[in-house]
Amino acid sequence: MAGRLTGTADLPLHTGKAPAWLFSRMRELGGSIAELMIDELGQAQTISRLSDPFWFQALACILGFDWHSSGTTTVTLAAMKEGMSERGLPVHIVGGKGRASRSIEEQLSDIKSECISSRIGELARISRLSAKVDGVAVQDGYDIYHHALILDEQGSWAVIQQGMNEDTGYARRYHWESCDHRSMVNEPHSAIVGKHEPLVRDFTAGEGEEMRKDLVEIAVGRKEEWYNGMILSGDEHQSLLDDFSGTVTKRLKLDWSANWSILRDSIRRILEIQPSNFEELLLVRGVGKKTLLAIAMAANLVYGDEPSWKDPVLYSFAVGGKDGIPYPVNTRRMEQTAEIIRQAVESARISDSGRKKALQDLSSFFRHGRELALGSDRSA
Repeated sequence: MAGRLTGTADLPLHTGKAPAWLFSRMRELGGSIAELMIDELGQAQTISRLSDPFWFQALACILGFDWHSSGTTTVTLAAMKEGMSERGLPVHIVGGKGRASRSIEEQLSDIKSECISSRIGELARISRLSAKVDGVAVQDGYDIYHHALILDEQGSWAVIQQGMNEDTGYARRYHWESCDHRSMVNEPHSAIVGKHEPLVRDFTAGEGEEMRKDLVEIAVGRKEEWYNGMILSGDEHQSLLDDFSGTVTKRLKLDWSANWSILRDSIRRILEIQPSNFEELLLVRGVGKKTLLAIAMAANLVYGDEPSWKDPVLYSFAVGGKDGIPYPVNTRRMEQTAEIIRQAVESARISDSGRKKALQDLSSFFRHGRELALGSDRSA
């Protein structure tokens, strides 16, 4: 993550669905862009581009969607998934919202690729662990509701998933890329895009290695007495000095609203499975935010270590949109762009000179695309 710009980007929830006239064109244009990229850059580089938050944001806007809404993630990935599948490309997207996000193995099994078929277990674990990390280990107030695994037929993969904060109505997008990975739990993100939060418990921070070891030691090395001795939050009506000072206190607490039956079952399951590291601890069935927090409180009491309280969000931006910002969607221009890309791909397969000219024409078109879209010929 070194060298990336930092800051914030708001992704508010926009209700409703992308209109059919727009989504069909997004699917066609997105599939054409993916085909050109795979042909020119290769499978791994195509995945790398899709996983980059800056490039992904720009892609959403090139496809005519919002520049900052939650649909920037969900609709763009849906369009790319269908557009790439229709063309039979060797880069695939599995997952989505709701049930689609929970049927990764089934969708992987449907892909006709020997490389992918031989790695279904590994890829399913990557999918599940990345979702657990962002849903449980990064406690930022956002619940994961959209999950997409992007993979090629040569071993590269990326994960793009989105969480929603129901209290604020804002979304947060999490980016992962295989080439960035040394660990799935130690600063695993290529970026996190969203609104900056003042206080986040981040169990994946680089400085949190000792805390992660403590969590496993506490969870598997002691009996259930640590559970019975946990510190719980006081009465919800009780006031603290910090409530009057205006400061924010970094404190580990477990709300009384926790489902104690589920929590107790999760802890017993951990003791039975005896996970050997933080990854395995997260993957234990039933381990959620409150289970991890309960263990963290015990680890804090015994060892004195805490998770990071710094929000790991990174900045992403672009322009776009279906809502007329900074200009209305130009459907004719989108169709023309898709046709130019299609011709570029076909020309690129003819000869080196044809490839060069086609890509030069394509580059020139995009360089002047915004001026053209803002001209007198634009239409919604």
